[in-house]
Amino acid sequence: APDAAGCYEALVRAATVAIAGDSVIEPRHERHVTAWGEDAPERAVALVGEIIYAWDADRFLVADARVEATGDRVEAHLRGEEFDARRHDIEREVKAATHHRARFEATEGGWLAQIVFDL
Repeated sequence: APDAAGCYEALVRAATVAIAGDSVIEPRHERHVTAWGEDAPERAVALVGEIIYAWDADRFLVADARVEATGDRVEAHLRGEEFDARRHDIEREVKAATHHRARFEATEGGWLAQIVFDL
């Protein structure tokens, strides 16, 4: 991603794809989440954890995200909708995002993130 915010947004998309594959998700509802952490990888894991929680607790699937990273937190404005069995396929049960081998860093080519899912 060209910047940190774009990299966090890509992580949100990756988490949604891990859960719902290529299902078409409409931006019908909005929600705001905050992820905290001492460093960028910890904040990335926390943000992905919020996406997994939205699915587990509310059956909310994310269509898109706008992210702002400042200091020790990441603010994400999410748009999406509740699961609809007629239109959404669930690929797998994603239990958590783990800290194991988590990465979030600037490289010469842009920002790079890696999150391992517990399935």
